[in-house]
Amino acid sequence: AGIAAVFIAVAALAGMFAMRSQVRDLQGENLALRDRVDDIDSAEVQIFAIGQRLEEAEEIVAEQRSEMALDSELLGAMLSTNSQVANVVTMQGKSSIGSLVWEADQSRIWFYAQRLRPLPQGQTYELWLHGNGNYVSLGTFNADDSGKATYRRFVAEGLDRYDGAVVTIETVGAEQREGDSIFYAYLIDR
Repeated sequence: AGIAAVFIAVAALAGMFAMRSQVRDLQGENLALRDRVDDIDSAEVQIFAIGQRLEEAEEIVAEQRSEMALDSELLGAMLSTNSQVANVVTMQGKSSIGSLVWEADQSRIWFYAQRLRPLPQGQTYELWLHGNGNYVSLGTFNADDSGKATYRRFVAEGLDRYDGAVVTIETVGAEQREGDSIFYAYLIDR
């Protein structure tokens, strides 16, 4: 009975050592799995960040495509034999900042300018056609951060003659012309 008890005790001790070894192995596997889960979590965060950057890049590309299409249309208007182009100059007449393009066949006016200062909140540029002693607003626009503005508008039916155009700085939402002319372009025989 004593020898059997010793054998049982030795077997139990051997089983305990084997069990400890298995527990250590399982702990090692558990640590390895935790590391893999952490790697996966890190990869998911990186994938999400890459997805965000991709969306931002796609938005920039779409905006650039839109700008290219607008620039292409403007170039076509400037080169058309049915268009007249006038320089847009400061009221002092010292320098040209852009062009005003009248597309008679399309009844469109293009205003293109560079070196415009972006206006503060609450102010906007407004383009006015001048003809028969009257000013007709073609709407408002603002420059981008680089000071560039490309503005296209269809001219109201019945307005087939005008002498020129002016740009003013107006308060957003103003009903009537309040601002002084800061740029002008004169087209004759419209």
